[in-house]
Amino acid sequence: MDVEDTGTSIKREEPVGDQPAVPPTDRAPESDKAPPDPKAEEIKEVSKEAAIADQEHEKNASDAESKSEPQGSAVGSAKEAELEAALKLQKRARNEAFLTAGCGYTKKKSRLLSAFWGTMWKELERAGWKKIDGTGDKEGSMRFFPPVPKDKNFDDVAKEGRRGKDYYDRIVDVIGRVKRGRNNDEKRAFELFHKVYDTEEKRKPRLTALGKRRRKSPSSAASTGSGSEDEPIVSLRRKQPPMTMDLSWKSG
Repeated sequence: MDVEDTGTSIKREEPVGDQPAVPPTDRAPESDKAPPDPKAEEIKEVSKEAAIADQEHEKNASDAESKSEPQGSAVGSAKEAELEAALKLQKRARNEAFLTAGCGYTKKKSRLLSAFWGTMWKELERAGWKKIDGTGDKEGSMRFFPPVPKDKNFDDVAKEGRRGKDYYDRIVDVIGRVKRGRNNDEKRAFELFHKVYDTEEKRKPRLTALGKRRRKSPSSAASTGSGSEDEPIVSLRRKQPPMTMDLSWKSG
């Protein structure tokens, strides 16, 4: 069967028997396909291998990070522990400095503290004084309690006592309280402390005249007729009388 349309003829096959008609197709036969490009295949293989390598690299990196996390946490915890210990020592040093404030410096301080702990505090403990050491943030501090009256409980005084009356938190305050001598025990404690402290003061070396020599100028040596430069210094200063202040204006 031929169909003519605008000068173009398309030949279609009629179905034979029960077979359906085969539609026309523009596909080329299998034998007419181009052979595969070896370069394209090689590029595909290379890209596939690169993707696998990237996956393995990411996996190894994640494993390394998971292994390094415990080490990093251990280092961080060690630094935190060091910082906490440094802060603790700093607080303790500050509390100890407050405890010994007013006791002087260097050798004088060591002599006073030695006399206090060696004599005065021993006598005060025999008389019923008590001491509480600070803990936690107050480590290095101390509180000294005089004997508590019979009508009071020591635990209550330790919790609610007033500073400067029921307890003292500096050594110089304890010495000042004992110096006033409210009873015979405190008087005895101060006498022993004063005796030991004065003995330690007398033992310390004192500065003496070293016999320094004065160097004379050539003119002064010629005028005296002596060229010696070994003459000792002689001080002609006189002791000045103590100054007195007129306080008569206070009495009007």
